[in-house]
Amino acid sequence: MLLESALITVLVLSSFQPVTAGASRAAAPASPAVFDFDRVDANQIAMGVNNFGPFAADPLLGGPGLEYPRGSGTYLVFTAGLWLGAKVNGAVRLAISDYASEYGPGAMLGAGPDDPSRARYRVYKLLRTYPTTSARDSALQDYQTGAMIPDGAPQVGPLGTNSLSIPGDQMLWSVFNDADPARHTSMAGSTLPLGVEVQQTTWASDRLGALGSTVFIAYRIIHKGTDVLENMYLALWSDPDVGGYADDLVGWDAARGIGYAYNGANIDVQYGIKVPALGMDLLRGPRGAGGARLEATAFARYINGGDPLNSLETWRLLNGYQVNGGPWVDPVTGLPTKFCFPGDPVTDTGWLDADPGDRRMMISSGPFTMQPGDTQDVVVAVIAARGSDRLNSISLLRSYDEAAQAYIDAGGDTVTTAVPRTPSTGHGIALETPRPNPGRGVLTVSFTLAGELPATLELLDLAGRRVFTRDLGAGGAGRHVVEFARPGALAPGLYFLKLSQGGRSVARRVTLLR
Repeated sequence: MLLESALITVLVLSSFQPVTAGASRAAAPASPAVFDFDRVDANQIAMGVNNFGPFAADPLLGGPGLEYPRGSGTYLVFTAGLWLGAKVNGAVRLAISDYASEYGPGAMLGAGPDDPSRARYRVYKLLRTYPTTSARDSALQDYQTGAMIPDGAPQVGPLGTNSLSIPGDQMLWSVFNDADPARHTSMAGSTLPLGVEVQQTTWASDRLGALGSTVFIAYRIIHKGTDVLENMYLALWSDPDVGGYADDLVGWDAARGIGYAYNGANIDVQYGIKVPALGMDLLRGPRGAGGARLEATAFARYINGGDPLNSLETWRLLNGYQVNGGPWVDPVTGLPTKFCFPGDPVTDTGWLDADPGDRRMMISSGPFTMQPGDTQDVVVAVIAARGSDRLNSISLLRSYDEAAQAYIDAGGDTVTTAVPRTPSTGHGIALETPRPNPGRGVLTVSFTLAGELPATLELLDLAGRRVFTRDLGAGGAGRHVVEFARPGALAPGLYFLKLSQGGRSVARRVTLLR
């Protein structure tokens, strides 16, 4: 695979020491796992991505992981990650990703984790345009055989002479899961696993303006466990360090749904007078009851040393309460709220953060329910903006956030499926991920055919043996949907559903439950 920056594979450890005021936030040994690390660096942001859960982190060096502007040696984030929480039979279960990670590399097999040392469970990095066709084809083949076919990564195909059908100008993909109980050792978690697999697609565009200072992350959360996850929440957690870490403030912009961090002083030790602001936005939230998209339902902050000490305190934060269970109270209105610091620092109005320090912030959304086999797809944005001073940077951040939201609303995260074309029609074939996946009985299969040539659906086991075939006939060009009934004698496990037409084929992974 052709990479713009070196791909580093090392043995690292899945637990970290608790953070104390002024202490180092580097890794400390617990249980070994194969770790893979790269950076998305297509535009003004250079941000760490790995196969372990955290993002905007640099665990190899134990330092901050989001550099802005790229190449400047100045940073906005120490680390960030996806937090998940739900109740199973009334008991809290969590998956935490902060300085530690309760996720491990790789997909799940059935209700358990696959071997995290498999070579294919790494970070894949693709470019929009390659210098040569052969370089593009080599990267595409590596991605398709290592991630797309076996693990359900977004379908990517060739475009033009040297290009790929990815969102943005760089795309990174990795998969991790929380199914190993031995990894659940975070101070803020330490519960039984949820049983979720998380597929992370990260991309950025080499542009001017808003898109040139934004990184997008799409999370596909697949419930492969056996328990119903009730009252579930997801959260975007971060430890922002806007230049110097000891003088930060945070805030919530309700009109745009963006949590942000900014400097508490007019001059920063790293950035000087022109101090940027950092924003995180849940651009596309999870689906709640009835399938409607949920927006953010809480914004919390705490100071280094005020971290949640157990799963109950974390659960309270996810639900929009303080760690002691009490409500947040807006001192300006006197009313309880689930959103801290919704005032406007630019106009110096409303409830504002005070007493700058080393901050943490968390945007959460819920509740929703995940049945075994359910999938949630969410999209978040990480945005940097540098204006003429610390407050002007907040104003610029807001305009950048509006542009990022408009980009996603217009389908900017769509991965075009562009596979080799059949000469008769010029249209490619495509196979979408079967639903539900994992599934027990009947699967709904959506696919696109090219022309009038006969097509088939085949189910293959892990050894590549054909265990079931369905003749689709000559259905004609375009999108089709069929019901695919699981053969009654077929054992539960991991299979590949393969669509073939006119000498072309594409496959998607499917897990069949008992």
